[in-house]
Amino acid sequence: MTVGCMHACGHWRRRRRRRQRYAQRPRTPSSDCPPKAFLYHQRPARARQAGSRGPQPPPLCCFRVVLQQPRPLAAVPSMMDGDGRRVSHAREPKVRLRKLTADYCEFTLTNTDASVANALRRVMIAEVPTIAVDLVEMENNTTVLNDEFIAHRLGLIPLTSEHAHQMRRPFEATDETDITDIPLTLDVKCTSDQTLYVTSDDLVLCPDFPEVRPAHYRDPSAPEKPIVIVKMRKNQELKLRAIARKGIGKDHAKWIPVATAVFQYMPVIQINDALMDELTETEKEEWCKSDPSETFKYNALTRRVRREAWIRTCAQAGA
Repeated sequence: MTVGCMHACGHWRRRRRRRQRYAQRPRTPSSDCPPKAFLYHQRPARARQAGSRGPQPPPLCCFRVVLQQPRPLAAVPSMMDGDGRRVSHAREPKVRLRKLTADYCEFTLTNTDASVANALRRVMIAEVPTIAVDLVEMENNTTVLNDEFIAHRLGLIPLTSEHAHQMRRPFEATDETDITDIPLTLDVKCTSDQTLYVTSDDLVLCPDFPEVRPAHYRDPSAPEKPIVIVKMRKNQELKLRAIARKGIGKDHAKWIPVATAVFQYMPVIQINDALMDELTETEKEEWCKSDPSETFKYNALTRRVRREAWIRTCAQAGA
């Protein structure tokens, strides 16, 4: 057992000496190697196995990595025209408004691709600043809903935000005159035996900023009813102070200015008149009726198939 240990120690000692001699050898790169190249040398397999102490053969290049040379300026595509003026390859998207109401907008975007349309959609959702209730101070709440539930419902009430550009977020304020908070109050008590609906019309606006109000605030001609906050029974009371602040949809969903923002491709419909002339009148009528969206219509006088309000059909499909 002792002899074996000594033999093993001598074996590792010889290997350590070989590694030291190998590390002390001069390493000169080959003359045929190009500049800016890394050379990796190793001993021949036969000499490495024999462990000879005599003169070693010249090192061999076993691997080479050449750095890429920078592209010459002449190989870069020119951005100049014949007169030496810079040529712009920027796209020029065009917007055409199709429908605009108080709460709905529809437009067509041309001369661009889906990346720009998707960028507009994301900006509409997450980057447009609006005003929403951000902080609620409860003074008295004896309703069936807890304070956090009511505060969450108040935050989702849409507020008119035409003057959002005049406000600053709390961390953006630099002067005492900057507008950051707009208070709204609510003080309701049920004194009858009937169920009392506390809605967004019961909020008391700030006298300094009356333009910041819930959507369709106390408007009897509005098609939508006011938003219900909580239902109350007799002797129940709710008194609070809500603070509205400016924000963006990236911070919280209550600041998203749109209910939905989508885009879709508009189809380009072209009728092959040569193939359509080969059909009979009955086949043309059956072909038009086979479309469930009623995009085409057959004219018996001209014996032609024409498009029938396909833009309106696409808008209805997107809605």
